[in-house]
Amino acid sequence: EALISGDFVPESKISTRTVAAQNGISVMPVREALKRLDAEGALEVEAKRAYRVPKLNPKKAAGLFEVRAILESAGAAAAAKLISSEALSQLDLLCDAVEEAWHNGDVGAFLRLNARFHRAVHAQSGNSFLADTVDTIFVRTGPLLGLAIGKIVDHADWENDHRKLVQALRSGDCVEAARLMEQD
Repeated sequence: EALISGDFVPESKISTRTVAAQNGISVMPVREALKRLDAEGALEVEAKRAYRVPKLNPKKAAGLFEVRAILESAGAAAAAKLISSEALSQLDLLCDAVEEAWHNGDVGAFLRLNARFHRAVHAQSGNSFLADTVDTIFVRTGPLLGLAIGKIVDHADWENDHRKLVQALRSGDCVEAARLMEQD
């Protein structure tokens, strides 16, 4: 979650012991989690007990975002056929929370809530493999998004169409849901 929310930006160092202490847990589960994140490409081994958030070059970043857009678009299209009314109500609440975080300038909360919104859509796709893969990509792109949104992006220029996406899902419009998710 710290990676998704941009708490760690590219090239941040992450100590196994520090993470364990911050979370009040032993080093062993932290070490295993960090090893898994390394295997997924979200972290790189820095030293025996430390990791580093990779710095993505523009080509690698573009590739990740392209794959993410393709998968998320497919997930939204599938969700439009299957989504429940309860899930739609949850998405409406998440839209409110995402917008509040954005208007408050809370980049970390915005990114966490945005990821929850996207997860909620993909959970309705009927394809857990797609949802898991998108989650992995979110972890890899979070540090870059945190850096970009927190330091580069003009907040007045950032728009999202989550409410339009929810409406497309609500109406069962697979094509529009896919288009809006890809655009997002």
